[in-house]
Amino acid sequence: MLAIKAWIRDFDYLCYPSYVGRFVLESVNVFVEALFTPQEIAAIFEANAELIDALDPDYTDHLGDDGLGSLSDV
Repeated sequence: MLAIKAWIRDFDYLCYPSYVGRFVLESVNVFVEALFTPQEIAAIFEANAELIDALDPDYTDHLGDDGLGSLSDV
């Protein structure tokens, strides 16, 4: 669990330096090794965002909702 918190910390340092630690209740020690590098997690987040946008229309169709078709429409 600490390794997961550490990669979030490291990703925040890379992408959101002004927000590092702002929403953290219990910070993780700087010596805890991260599960992923910030670059690896950025690639995971990007792939996940693309999957959500690609699959959201199918999911809303399955639910029978006639609302927005993708996250981009929000």
